[in-house]
Amino acid sequence: MDSEQWAALKVEQRLEDYENQALDKILSQCYAEICRDSGNNYEPDFLKMTQTALNRQLKGKHYPKSILKAVLLQNSRKVLEGKARKLQ
Repeated sequence: MDSEQWAALKVEQRLEDYENQALDKILSQCYAEICRDSGNNYEPDFLKMTQTALNRQLKGKHYPKSILKAVLLQNSRKVLEGKARKLQ
């Protein structure tokens, strides 16, 4: 997502500053709404790569939980998995 899309979601650029529940909510919304500039959806593999890249970025910023594994962040994973299933 570009900075305009983040701004539309009212997301601060520093995701690592959010508590688990707030980050989970933001990621859920992001995953539900992410699409190409043309409005077309990304492929399921791209969605998973985006999630992995976000996790790597947060880990590099010393975020205490993994968005790929933490129970407190499971709702966002379910949203992403549901969207990926729908696109297959």
